[in-house]
Amino acid sequence: AFAGASALTAITIPAGVTSIGDYAFQNTSALTAITIPAGVTKIGTQAFRNATSLRSMYFLGNKPTMIASDAFSGVTGATAYISSTATGYPAVGSLMNGLTIAIATNTPTATRIP
Repeated sequence: AFAGASALTAITIPAGVTSIGDYAFQNTSALTAITIPAGVTKIGTQAFRNATSLRSMYFLGNKPTMIASDAFSGVTGATAYISSTATGYPAVGSLMNGLTIAIATNTPTATRIP
């Protein structure tokens, strides 16, 4: 959907979205932050592959039940921020598909998808 969108820097996915498709944000080289709504249960194959500037992912709910093992290939140094009450995630400081888990203290202001 947004693969290769080089001007996209931050985005908040709408609350009604339940799945982030395969390759959805692949090669979005300027993307630094994304907010994932609580209803997302699936993050597809290479969904964020080579989103090389991605540093912050804010998960607003429990861990999605399916995250492809290569969903974040090519992403390094990114943090998955979660609520202190969220379930299913690895321990704080651990890795989840290459993302470091941390407790969120706030969520960023970002462009919303209509």
